[in-house]
Amino acid sequence: MRIARIGATYASAYEFSTTLMDDSWSSSRPPVAQKVSGADGVFDYYGELGFPLAPVTATKKFAIVGTSAADLEDSLNTLRLNTITYFKNLQKLWWLDRDETTKYWSWAKTISLNTADSYKDKGRWLKPVTVQFYMPEGVWYAETVSTTTFGPITGPSSGFASTTYIGNYYAAVKATVNASNKVEAVSVQVSMSTGPTFSRTVTFDDTGGAGIAAGEELEIDSASFSALNDAAGTPFDAYDKISLPTGQVTWLYFPPAIQPSALNAFVGASGITSGATLTIDFEWYNTYVF
Repeated sequence: MRIARIGATYASAYEFSTTLMDDSWSSSRPPVAQKVSGADGVFDYYGELGFPLAPVTATKKFAIVGTSAADLEDSLNTLRLNTITYFKNLQKLWWLDRDETTKYWSWAKTISLNTADSYKDKGRWLKPVTVQFYMPEGVWYAETVSTTTFGPITGPSSGFASTTYIGNYYAAVKATVNASNKVEAVSVQVSMSTGPTFSRTVTFDDTGGAGIAAGEELEIDSASFSALNDAAGTPFDAYDKISLPTGQVTWLYFPPAIQPSALNAFVGASGITSGATLTIDFEWYNTYVF
C-alpha cells in the first residue's frame, strides 16, 4: 500500500516517484474527557461511544530521479507546484492498494516539503524528498461513489430495499427524493438488518406548503447537513422543513461493516404523502480507516 498520487482524479493526478519510497501514517481517537475536581478518574464526554477520529498527518519519503542536474531541478519544481505551492492546497491524496489496482482517496493539504542534497548514482541524479500531508477527516474513500435506488413507491405505502456497505468506518449518505407528483412529506431511512439495532431517519415535512413539486427533487446531504429543494433546477434551502427523531443527532449514515463480510443494510421511506409517487437515489462512498 502506498501514497501514489495527488490531484483531482487518479488519471490526471501528479504521480510520486517510487524510488527509495517510505510512507507512514497512523490513526488515533484521542480521549475527549475532563478531570472532575475532588473525584477519581475523569468525565468521559462520549460515554460508551467511541471518540471521534483525529486528523492524520501522513509522511511520504522518496527520491526524485533525473537524467541531469537541470532535469532534476525541473522535476523538483513540478513537485512543488503540485504540493506545497498548489494554489488551493486542499486536494485528493490517492492511495494505491497492494494489488496495484484498487484506489482510495482522502482530502489532504501539503504542510511541508523537505529536500536533501542531490547526488549522482549509477548515472542517475537523485534528490531525497520528504513530504507531509494533513488529512483533516482522517479517513479514506473508495475511488467511486456507490449508489442504489429505492422505489417507485406511492404514499401512504412504505418499504425498504436491501443494499450492502463494505467500508470499515461510518459513511455519510446522500438521499435524493425524485417526485413524480407533488410530495408534501416523506421520511427517508437507513437501517441495518444484521448486528446491533441501528437506524437513522430524516423527515421532510411541508404539509400544506409547496412541498417537492412534480418533476423536482429534494437533496438531503448528510455529510454537509444540508437539504435543497429543486436541487436539479433552481435550488432553495429546505433545511427548516427537516426534522430528526427525538434523541437522534446525526443524519443518514451507514455504520462500519464487519470485515470481510459486507453490511446487509436497508434504505427506504415512510410517511409519504397519500397519493404521492417518488423514487429515492442513495449515494455514499465506502469509507475506511487504514
